[in-house]
Amino acid sequence: MIGIDLDAATWVENTSMWTYSAWPLMGLCGVLLLSRVVMIWIPARDEWGGRIVVSTAVVCFCLSVSAFIVPLEVKKSFDATARTLPKVRPSQNQVLLEPPEHSKRDADGSTRIFVHVTPLEMASNFADRTDNQANARVAPYLLKWIALSGVIQKTSTDADGTITVELFSVRRRASTAPVVQLRFAGEWREQLSLLGNDDIVSAVCQISKIELTAIAMDRCELIDK
Repeated sequence: MIGIDLDAATWVENTSMWTYSAWPLMGLCGVLLLSRVVMIWIPARDEWGGRIVVSTAVVCFCLSVSAFIVPLEVKKSFDATARTLPKVRPSQNQVLLEPPEHSKRDADGSTRIFVHVTPLEMASNFADRTDNQANARVAPYLLKWIALSGVIQKTSTDADGTITVELFSVRRRASTAPVVQLRFAGEWREQLSLLGNDDIVSAVCQISKIELTAIAMDRCELIDK
């Protein structure tokens, strides 16, 4: 899953809901307007003045009904959209964190270099550029470290015991939200087992791959927010 386009999804949902829910209203208006035409053109005992009065009354009635029904239909459309679209919290895109002191050095004592760029910003380097141009721009981030938190989309375990945590991403129109995968060694299994889908995970990781649609991070360690 690359991401959810909230703007487009909302527009499509509202458009489709309005299309279907407007049919009864359009049918009612059609029947009333047809009756107006019938009253004008079919001979009757009433004089033209009476017919005009009746026709005007019919039109006013039609407009009154429309003024009452349209707001109800619009509200129904928005209510249906709210029910079908995913519930999105502001924190569902990854958030950068300040790495704790104990995470700033590697096991051999060497200093870890941290970047302060979100996965979405990294992936944006691929927009309107060739692969060679984009790879050159993201190369400085590779093998660097990042501290971030995000909402868990799903988890999986490889044959070697590596645990991959995929984070939820929200895509806005004209931007790309890559799949962000955090890979933990098997030693983190017990701590990760306490977290489920839609829970927030915070970690420091080493960036190993950056592409338009996916960013992979290895050697991840859980941290407290």
